[in-house]
Amino acid sequence: MTSLLLLLSTSLLAPHPQVAEPEPSRFEVEVPPTILARLEGLETLEDSRMIIDLLPAHGGYGGGAEEEAILRVSAPVATWELGSESVTLDRLLGLLELRAPARSFPEDWNQLEGEFIAIPTLVIVDDRDVDPIMVRGEGSRVLLGKDRDEPVSLGLDDVLVETTSDPRPDPGVLEVELGSELLSNRGLPGGHRQEVTHRAYVVLPDGYHDLSAERRLWPVVYVITGTEEARTRAASIADLVEMPTTRRVLPQVIWVVLEKDTEHGHHFFVDSDLHGPRGRALVEEFIPWLDVRFRTIPDADARLLVGEQQGGHGVLNLLMEHPEVFSNAWAVSPDATSFGALGTIDLYRDRDAFRHEGGTSRPALRSALGSERELVHLDVEGEVMRARVLFGEGIPRSRWHELCATFGGLPGLDRRAWWPFDPSEGGIRPAQVDRWARHDLARRVAEDPRQAGLLQQRARIMVGDRDERYRDRGILVLADSVDRSAGTEARDWIKIVEGSGSLETGVIARMYVGEEVIRVLRDRGHHE
Repeated sequence: MTSLLLLLSTSLLAPHPQVAEPEPSRFEVEVPPTILARLEGLETLEDSRMIIDLLPAHGGYGGGAEEEAILRVSAPVATWELGSESVTLDRLLGLLELRAPARSFPEDWNQLEGEFIAIPTLVIVDDRDVDPIMVRGEGSRVLLGKDRDEPVSLGLDDVLVETTSDPRPDPGVLEVELGSELLSNRGLPGGHRQEVTHRAYVVLPDGYHDLSAERRLWPVVYVITGTEEARTRAASIADLVEMPTTRRVLPQVIWVVLEKDTEHGHHFFVDSDLHGPRGRALVEEFIPWLDVRFRTIPDADARLLVGEQQGGHGVLNLLMEHPEVFSNAWAVSPDATSFGALGTIDLYRDRDAFRHEGGTSRPALRSALGSERELVHLDVEGEVMRARVLFGEGIPRSRWHELCATFGGLPGLDRRAWWPFDPSEGGIRPAQVDRWARHDLARRVAEDPRQAGLLQQRARIMVGDRDERYRDRGILVLADSVDRSAGTEARDWIKIVEGSGSLETGVIARMYVGEEVIRVLRDRGHHE
């Protein structure tokens, strides 16, 4: 694979029958006594693993927080399985000694040279626990190279981070949960039943509990986040509700931030084979229950949607599927709106997801360098490889795993079969692409002028023209499909933010969407 990371050395040792290949840099990770005791209490170390991320030691390229986020998901990474021969647990010294990794990105891990910030993460898998437990360490500045003889020393914190632990409730945020019959009773292999619940974080408007307030019933804005945790977004909204200076720009509504994760990551609120009828269950079970639980205006014209990234796709899909339930949707940097432009891949016309016809790599992750130049941090092949390093052949939470689980997943099938292309070689799989096409928003509006008109009139999309994952390409394909199907060219429902990635676009959108929501609700008599 041709790596596009600027951090990696391109030097290779010339092959010679009498010259041994260099050993990869060895790592020694100090394990605190409490964590060591936890490891010693495991029946087996086979499923636990150590992950080391190597972030660049330089100050970056001037891209700020957005660039930092990009570097974190494109930097070199390796994983070691604790039960393998490449790992030794020295119980006396409290050290994990790591040699050749089980998987790494890039593959030629032993060729890495230079200065990095190494961040260790220990993932403990205990059959007695439902979910893995993670132990992290602070980043350490390290120097790697093939001539280094001494092992690289790192340390872990003395803190267990349980992925299912419930943090203390945030002030002003109500957590609500409801069991779902539709999602729990769906057919699973072997006739198994899986208990599934709806969950959301509710923030009430400032005057909700004021007995003298003129308004007793309130409109509702349903929020679907992307990579941001739902609880985190709800807490930030609650903080704004408490600030008097924001009341003129923050809609006075009931905010419902929907939980969007399953064991396979973000489910996009799409009715899918693997996740079940997520959209249908939301509108038939959860929303009616919320309308009874809270003093809402139970009408579509007082029920709005706001979503970002994966959630942006989700709100567009919900509006198209259930226009009688939701009146408007605002989608910020929506993901996967067209599989004809899934980033830089056209699943319908391309033969290879990894390379262009001329053999050059397809970029997957970029950041802007000035007004006309960009820096490509990762190509598609590298993105897929990196995901497989971190998550093996099926453990969730990578972007591609989420996409595959939502649009191509089938219960009981090998997860590698969910991919629309060969995840090892990149060749497009037409039969699987046909399965994905059912969820292609651009194709759906092309076939249904009613839905095309619906988006023009009741949806608003905002995306940056320098989006780090090239989401702007999918939006342009969606817009063209809507224009052709509706028979009119009306692009005022799409706003392209010049020189902006998704983080910057999200910041701009918070103010823009708030003002738009207030205007829409005020015109309908639902806002002061």
